Amino acid sequence: MINTLLLSLGLSSFAALVLVPLGYSILLSFFLDEARGKGGKFISEISVIIPAYNEKQLISGKIQNTLEIDFPSDFEIIVVDDASTDNTAQVVEDSFHDAGLRLIKKRRREGKASAIMDAVKAAKYDLVLLTDSDAVLEKDSIQQLLEKFDDTVGAVTGRIIVDNEKENFVTGIESSMWRYGSLVCRAESNLNSLPRVFGPLTLIRSGLVDIPKDTLLDDMELGLVVREKGLKSVYAPEAKAHIRVPQTLGDQAKLRSRYFKGYVQLIKRHRNLMFNTDQGFFGFITLFRHVLFEVFSPLLIAVVTLSFIMLSLIEAPIFIFYLLLMYILMGLSIFFMGFTLFIRRKRLKEALSDSLNMVFFVFSLQFYRVYSFVHRKKPAWDRLESTR
Repeated sequence: MINTLLLSLGLSSFAALVLVPLGYSILLSFFLDEARGKGGKFISEISVIIPAYNEKQLISGKIQNTLEIDFPSDFEIIVVDDASTDNTAQVVEDSFHDAGLRLIKKRRREGKASAIMDAVKAAKYDLVLLTDSDAVLEKDSIQQLLEKFDDTVGAVTGRIIVDNEKENFVTGIESSMWRYGSLVCRAESNLNSLPRVFGPLTLIRSGLVDIPKDTLLDDMELGLVVREKGLKSVYAPEAKAHIRVPQTLGDQAKLRSRYFKGYVQLIKRHRNLMFNTDQGFFGFITLFRHVLFEVFSPLLIAVVTLSFIMLSLIEAPIFIFYLLLMYILMGLSIFFMGFTLFIRRKRLKEALSDSLNMVFFVFSLQFYRVYSFVHRKKPAWDRLESTR
């Protein structure tokens, strides 16, 4: 009886780990070439919001980059200094006092979500561009975002390009994951709506920006709020922002731990969207896949591992071999999860390389998330950090 239960638990968890993500990627591969109709010439004034904490070295370049962007109409720039200790606010005041930008100086550090909300309350216009201090936007990025707007759209997010991809092995892997995420966004946008937007480059209706101060993942929070309001978040692949990613596994560990805890927070806050008939494909398939991959995969891996270890002790040592075989099959499923999308947009050699990077990334990611689940201390990086 116990043997049967353990075997059933192990095999069902293994099936969920392998079949759901792989099947979802295969499904998405059919929608990469679908062209979402453009909203036409959507012209609007825009409030650009730049939250900053200890960005003395980057803030001048960021503001200059923003001033050089092609805006179709009037715009304003709002910089929110989250009680920086490196004179970020002073740099803004000294260098751009004649540029007409607005500076909000906070007396105490409250985090990125709070900084965004303070800026939105002060914004003059109905559309706000959310962007990070370390993101370099291409000149036509706003035009490309606006082309995706129509009456059904609440937010449009752009494509993220990693500039330090070739710096080391870690940055190369992270760049592969951003490319995979870009392809997923392209297909999800064509299918229905994105469950998240990207912090470096997102244009959103100001009335939809409602982020509690304790929010860990503001970009995911915004995507779900848009859906709750009955609108869509869509992807504009031609709107591009350039960023630099963490260079060490230690920094990646912090980031992934924050993602895990942020997803758990959002599941509790927006559980009404899951398996909601009004949400259709988004609630039953898209959101379910993201929650499974981001939150429950560490638990499922633990169930598979413990079930087969116990079977090896109770039944026969051969079950350890079966467990190793399952790990290999999981790795292959991750590989093909990426390959089914990469091969549609890249040459064979590049698709193989990116897919192998995904295998390493996902397995290391699960280790970090198990650690995060066990280590329940509130992370120091839940507040706005310098993006350098």
